[in-house]
Order: sequence, then C-alpha cells, then structure tokens
Amino acid sequence: SMPQNLTEEQLCPVRLGVVEELFRLVLLNNLALVHEDHAVRHGLGKALLIELAKIARLHVADVMQLEVPATEPSVATAEQWAQQTLEAYRPLFTDLATSLGGTDDLPAEMTADPMAQMMAGLGKMMAPAMMGMSVGSMVGNLARRAFGVYDLPIPRATPALVLVPANIDTFAAEWSIQLDEMRLWVLAHELAGLTLFSIDHIADHLLAVYARL
Repeated sequence: SMPQNLTEEQLCPVRLGVVEELFRLVLLNNLALVHEDHAVRHGLGKALLIELAKIARLHVADVMQLEVPATEPSVATAEQWAQQTLEAYRPLFTDLATSLGGTDDLPAEMTADPMAQMMAGLGKMMAPAMMGMSVGSMVGNLARRAFGVYDLPIPRATPALVLVPANIDTFAAEWSIQLDEMRLWVLAHELAGLTLFSIDHIADHLLAVYARL
C-alpha cells in the first residue's frame, strides 16, 4: 500500500538527493566549468581578491554609512557554489517540500473511491520530488552564472563572502570589461549584501517574508 503520511525526515533524503543530481547534471553540460577547478582549488588569484576587497570595503562603508564586516573573500567552483547554496537554503527547501507533501483531505464523496485515494497518495509522494527537480535545475543554472553569494537576495545563517572566479572572468571577457574593474564591482556588490544581511532585524524580516510565500 502507498504511504499516506511521510515525515519530513523521510521526504528529505529523496528530495535533496534529486536536487544534488540535477544541479550536477546541469553543470556537467558546461565543459568550460571543468577547467576552473585547478585554479580555484589551489587558491590562485585569491590574494588579489583580498587586496581588492580592502578597496571595495572602504567604498561600501562610505556609501552605506555602516560598518562593513571584515570577512575575507574566498573562492569557489560552480559546483561548490551550488553545494553551498543548497546547504545554506536547506531550511527553506525543507519547509517548501513539507508543505507540498501535505494535501487536503479528500471530499467526503471520494473517500470510498480507491482510485481517488491512490492518486491523492501519489500526488503527496511526487510533489517533493518534483520540487527537488525544479530546485536542482534552478541551482545548477544559477551556479553557471552567479558571481557570488548575494546574487540571490536571501540571508544565510552564516554570513559569507564567496566569489565564483570563472563566472566573473567569463562575463568580463564577453562584455569587454577590464577584469580588475569587474572584480571590484562584484566585491562591492557582495560586501553590500553581506553588510545588509548582517543586520539581524533585516535578515529576520526577509526570512519571515520568504517563509510566508
């Protein structure tokens, strides 16, 4: 018989497994991203980003008139960005999948219909998996284009300053932007997001809004 009331713990491994497989498949379709691994995993170029971050931090502090966190920038591959994003937003995905896994009771006239009961149970089981496929595809495609953490305006429990060098360099090349200027702009954008979401009442309010959607 088909289970009617899956717990969050039972749903979670199925859902997140689908998410991870989907974003990896999306990334594997872009062979260019494979070549970024060596440089990122060996920290090449990180020292320059740290120096540029000092300049960007002064500008952001002047414009926002707020204290900018002294978080040191780190780098990630597209796959690492996707994995970190999945982990950071796991509570949001869990809440969404749990809500999708629950369905209203069948109308009284349909409770005795075996087919209606089977379809209701099937829908309850498939909804989290379908959500997992959607999230996996979304995260994978974002990872191919994201410059950093705050391309998504969603606070994270642990503030971070993570850049994806391959995406930044590719965008700069495609649009004929001087590379250091591009990196400086991304750092300023990321530091602004980090500063804003480090303010507890702003982060809490945004998370509450997302939870109601």
